[in-house]
Amino acid sequence: MLGAREVVLLPFGDSDMAGEPPAGSLVAAPLEDVVAAVADVVARVRPDVVVTLDPVAGDGHRDHDRIGEATTEAVHRAAPDAHLYWWALRRELLQRWLDALRQTRPDAAHLDLDAQGLGRPDDQITTVVDTTADRPTRGAAVAEHRSQRPPHADMPPEIAEPFLSQDALVRAVPPWTGGPVESDLLLPPR
Repeated sequence: MLGAREVVLLPFGDSDMAGEPPAGSLVAAPLEDVVAAVADVVARVRPDVVVTLDPVAGDGHRDHDRIGEATTEAVHRAAPDAHLYWWALRRELLQRWLDALRQTRPDAAHLDLDAQGLGRPDDQITTVVDTTADRPTRGAAVAEHRSQRPPHADMPPEIAEPFLSQDALVRAVPPWTGGPVESDLLLPPR
């Protein structure tokens, strides 16, 4: 649906949000095993640009943190010349969503998240990609993910719109040294 030429499923299961991670899950696996699995894919694909989840200020899901950490190390090892971006949640937008959720679904599990420690402050976002044109396709793809309810399903339109129409990222490699916020991953500066 999204036009990916290949999907690679690594041999790790879901770790759940908390508690003892199940055997064979991503968080239960030694970090080196995860790094090696990702590095094998990166070495084969030889990408110019890699986007992974933010391993520093993520969304509170330990699998997301682990894959971001492992992918960052895998890129350093297997594709040191590739540009590396961390897909980030904007802290301010996340806080607005949690505030709205308290009003509409006060029993929602997401309310257990500490938004102060999650997501990136706007001054740390290095790249914002406008995805407005892709919004219908993205929405349809998210709807195909049947095991979970999409987080934007509980968002008021004024929060869902920026959540679905922009991707916020942090350029990790080459390290961000400041300047205007980037708007394109295809021709990042060196």
